[in-house]
Amino acid sequence: MSNNNQVKRLTKFLLPIDKDAALDATAGTAGTMASVLGERVKNITLLHVMAGKYLKTHMMNIDFRVGFVLDSKVIRDLREKYLESEIKSVLEEVSGKIKEFGASASIEYRVEDGDPVKKILSVCDEGRFSTIVMARRCLSRLKQVLLGSVSAGVLERTDPASVYLVGQETISKGQCPVARTIIAVDGSDKAFNAVQEASILLRASRDLIEQVSVMGVIDLADYSDNLSRGRSPEMEVQSFLEKAKRMLIEEGVPEAKIDIQARYGHPVDIIAMEAEKRDVQMIFMGKTGISVIKELVMGSVSRGVIHKCSSRTIAMVS
Repeated sequence: MSNNNQVKRLTKFLLPIDKDAALDATAGTAGTMASVLGERVKNITLLHVMAGKYLKTHMMNIDFRVGFVLDSKVIRDLREKYLESEIKSVLEEVSGKIKEFGASASIEYRVEDGDPVKKILSVCDEGRFSTIVMARRCLSRLKQVLLGSVSAGVLERTDPASVYLVGQETISKGQCPVARTIIAVDGSDKAFNAVQEASILLRASRDLIEQVSVMGVIDLADYSDNLSRGRSPEMEVQSFLEKAKRMLIEEGVPEAKIDIQARYGHPVDIIAMEAEKRDVQMIFMGKTGISVIKELVMGSVSRGVIHKCSSRTIAMVS
């Protein structure tokens, strides 16, 4: 987000809200992030996409072949009834919990109809949001392809907003959202964007930080091929780990709290194992925007970490 036309990182939060999702975890994560960031967060918008749910019960037994046309006033009435009975209280509950966690930013509601993924992305673009905080459904990669997943659809698009996929563990009031953190770096620009974004939250929480693990993994699947080309995977990994550490220190993260990790193995397995061992709250990674089909065929470190680390919040940074 170095472009002047892009929104400053971690300043405008968009929370897609579904009444069947993990509301406590989503509100807690967004609330604690906004609390530590203070005045940096200017606005939090709660977005509910109805996707025609208010029409389902009314129309499921109607045969359209008999020339049935639903009057526009009836549609408006059904929509308003659904909002009043099903959605309004949910939005108010989430708003109240965000405030309980110490967020001082203004909170707005927005209700839309349409395809959830398309609507979330269009609202994000129109409102120039820096950050999407959302719950995730723990589906397998195959089920995501067959059944669809809102979080997967949002991640598939490469756009300026970073996406925080909330972990299943509910955060406690007053708990630091980044007390124990992993930042996965692979030398790419997106990975260093993740370092930059993590540094903002870490600096704001510097007195509460326990450990920041900057992690680079040498994938053994490519190891011999890299050597044959005259490359040194060890030197490359050490180089970008040191760069990431310098970036964090320059942004005010205490050097004593930064731990550099260079490991051999499959990146997904190593990151998941370290996340469990260190009991981290958040994992930062660069967001690449590869399609779900390509990831299913080729594999993806980011999607693998998302599935293996379901209890952690995964920050996919643009």
